[in-house]
Amino acid sequence: MTLNLLDRFAERARAVPDAVAIEASGIERSYGALQRRAMAVTYALREAGCVPGDRVAVWTSDRTALVAVMLGVISAGAVFVPLEHDAPAERLRQRLGRLRARVLLHDAHTAQAAREHLADAGAHTCDRIAIPGDDGVTHEFRAAITHPATNAPAYIYFTSGSSGQPKGIVGSLAALADRIAWEIEAFSVQPGTRCSQLVTATFDPWFRDIFVPLCAGGTIVIPPDYPSRLEPERLLEWLRDARIELMHCGPSLINALVSAPARIRRLPPLRTVLSSGETLHVSLVRRWRRRFGPGVELVNLYGATEATMAQFCHRVEAADTTRSFIPVGHPLPGVKVQLIDRVGAPCAPGETGEILVGGHSLSLGYCDDREATERAFVRHGADAQEIYYRTGDLGIEYEPGCYRLLGRIDDQVKIRGVRVEPREVEDALVGYPLIASCAVVARPDRNGEPSLVAYVVPETPYAPAIPEMRTYLRERFPPQYLPAAFVILKALPLTATGKVDRQRLPDSGTVSAPLADVMVPPRNALEAALAQHWRDILGLPEIGVEDDFLDVGGHSLSAMRLASAVSEAALGELSLLEIFDHRTIAAQAALLQTRSTGDVLPVHGAQALCAPAAYPAPPAAARSERPPSVPARCGHRRCNLVLVLGPDVDRDSLERAARTVAEIDDRIDARVVADVPGWDAGLAPLPTLVVSPGLLRHRPAMPAQVCCGFPLAKSEEYRILERAGIPVSKWVVLEDGVQPDLSGFGAYVVRKPDYGAKGAEVRIVRRERVRWKPVVTSAAGPSPRLLVQEFVYTGAWPVSYRVNTLFGRILYSLVITANQARQPLRGPEDFDARGDARKSVSIVSNARDSTAAFCTDEDIIALGERAARAFPDLPLLGVDVLKSALTGQLVVTEVNSIGHNWNFGPEFAAAMRVDVERQFDGVRRAALILAQETHLRVGPSDWVAGDRDPPVTADA
Repeated sequence: MTLNLLDRFAERARAVPDAVAIEASGIERSYGALQRRAMAVTYALREAGCVPGDRVAVWTSDRTALVAVMLGVISAGAVFVPLEHDAPAERLRQRLGRLRARVLLHDAHTAQAAREHLADAGAHTCDRIAIPGDDGVTHEFRAAITHPATNAPAYIYFTSGSSGQPKGIVGSLAALADRIAWEIEAFSVQPGTRCSQLVTATFDPWFRDIFVPLCAGGTIVIPPDYPSRLEPERLLEWLRDARIELMHCGPSLINALVSAPARIRRLPPLRTVLSSGETLHVSLVRRWRRRFGPGVELVNLYGATEATMAQFCHRVEAADTTRSFIPVGHPLPGVKVQLIDRVGAPCAPGETGEILVGGHSLSLGYCDDREATERAFVRHGADAQEIYYRTGDLGIEYEPGCYRLLGRIDDQVKIRGVRVEPREVEDALVGYPLIASCAVVARPDRNGEPSLVAYVVPETPYAPAIPEMRTYLRERFPPQYLPAAFVILKALPLTATGKVDRQRLPDSGTVSAPLADVMVPPRNALEAALAQHWRDILGLPEIGVEDDFLDVGGHSLSAMRLASAVSEAALGELSLLEIFDHRTIAAQAALLQTRSTGDVLPVHGAQALCAPAAYPAPPAAARSERPPSVPARCGHRRCNLVLVLGPDVDRDSLERAARTVAEIDDRIDARVVADVPGWDAGLAPLPTLVVSPGLLRHRPAMPAQVCCGFPLAKSEEYRILERAGIPVSKWVVLEDGVQPDLSGFGAYVVRKPDYGAKGAEVRIVRRERVRWKPVVTSAAGPSPRLLVQEFVYTGAWPVSYRVNTLFGRILYSLVITANQARQPLRGPEDFDARGDARKSVSIVSNARDSTAAFCTDEDIIALGERAARAFPDLPLLGVDVLKSALTGQLVVTEVNSIGHNWNFGPEFAAAMRVDVERQFDGVRRAALILAQETHLRVGPSDWVAGDRDPPVTADA
């Protein structure tokens, strides 16, 4: 399909002059009106003496006018050069000085500023013209207008300058038309299609936003403000209300949209999103599909401005979410590709090399820089006659005709003698759970040696722990690839074109952790020892004794490690609650010092009355009755309880629990709130406990102690359980390239991902056939590790037990039995029938066709409660227990911390055919536990004997 952009637009304007060409803030401009204004610009330039080839700089903040100006400049045969409307004065001075423009077109109200910028740039021969309206163009001029040659210079776009002085790239209409024609045909863009205009005008994909709709007879729809100034939620509202069907943008904007509050989950008119400018990561694709569904097609485009917008295209499919990368795909029609090695020789199949792009859509080179043009545009091929552009990007042809982008040559750095590509680390890190986006760059360390710094934007207000991120990367890379520092940011700085601005990333030494305003160094040996443990566990270079544990990235798991480290170093004993109650090194040292002198701190009265030492499991008889009542003196301090409603939690039962808490103890103000940004339950400024059944994605606006679900790797679970003396089935970590020692295991073992495994992702494998295999889970994406676990034979049909707990106390317990219509498993090695669909066996008891009933086995329930108490700050836990049919031994196989553990709604009862609330009066029991925990955690700190308020009693 050949296309002349200006002729096609003129045809549309003649055929449908009243059709809407541009819509902005409710104001519509027709094709006819747009053509008239473009002609007015052409007329003004001709009147000013402009001739074909003259450069015309355009400085305007009017995005509607800019479209007409561009059409008018190019129709005059001049070269269109857009300038950033909000650029600093120094940048405008440099651009205007280098450009040697014949004319500067500007808004009428910026005439004085335009005059000053030209004077500062020394551009005394450049005329200033205010952008004209659409009046004053004679019929004779319209009839006489002729369009310029399509292979002549038509526009100049400047590079970002990230690798040095910005270079001006000269493009032609012919090359541009190839790309526009391809998109219209490939994505069936029809007359009337509504296309968003989100790309900044100084980034060449802006031409896609303009010419695709204009040449197809569609409408350019401009948002009320620049996307960088709009809140993502407001931009989503605009996309919905403006009925956008086709959108061009970068991955950074896609990330902002999926990270916005989840009020808008569907954009019904939107059909296609074309992403370009940065790497599109698998994790971002998964998040997009989870939120907006598979109905919106995502397209990954890759290319260089020097070769005219995009040169590769990949239409993202569901299968791509199981990869570790999103391909850049196949070359566009007419694009020629070469991969060359370091010496310029063609790469062998499957070998990494620099991407060279050729074909008739190359740009015309760099403006006024012949030397740079000759370096970048080289002769290559069999006869060395074809021109190719050297992109500087590394790629690989991983399948015939299909390519993967691996990073940039100039980003590579040698660290301790090893050549490292930071983008590889970035690609891996962005796949870690709870990371929305990240950037990894090389920076000199304190000794001047290069090292990597990772800048991480969390998906939720709770930043991933640095040690876990380091462990995650250590599983994948050699030591030289591990970042020396991690910096947590709210957002990555972006360039005007929407790419990550790596030059503006802050110094890692200034923001590596939100430390106190004035760092107080350790003042004695005990504080110094504690500080060393804090640094080791939290991955911080420095720490002050007054820095808050939570503020510097601490959480439940790191608190567990700290408690263990303090004990192993013989410094004393700290419980998790004590770590969270004494959140500074100074406070922890004082507590340990007091104990070492024998002056044990008194326990608060209310805590002594309310808190059993280790929450011993109540006897089965007591569980079958109503829960015990709240001790009379627990409620002597007013406090708040906030229950957070997540996307998978039944609202009715959670609200019933809140009401029941208030009935049990009227000193507790209990509320249910939705998990949205900046939520505030409107509570009085009292001590507050926040409990979320799942992962809490937005911090409360008020001060509070927070207990919520947290994603745990199974290896982490098992280590914690083993330290607590809980029996778990034998296990080892399976790593790439390392064969584990399975000598103590049976003939068959279970292989499963370390993160996020579901039943379908668990495999039974013969012991001698165990090998590393990359696994992508549906819940958490690629698992960095696999586990090999001893197979526990539970009988002819698999049986498992689930004990669901709240703060270590049972809510209900189920026994789940596999479908007995299936082939029985006659022993722990009876897997000979696998592979025969008629005789295949299952080791999963909780499949859809399984049956569930109440579990009343006291030993199983007690074990489940003990296991849950090993995680004292994770409120709702589902503990999975197996019982060996051969030995009767009980083992814990999993602790679910962010799964569906609040199951008192009708959906769970319908799915499992059992009403779990009936077993132990579930919601009321939960309310009693919540009332007790509220007082234990935030209630007793100022309780004093003799409080004049009457005691609160409750008939539970």
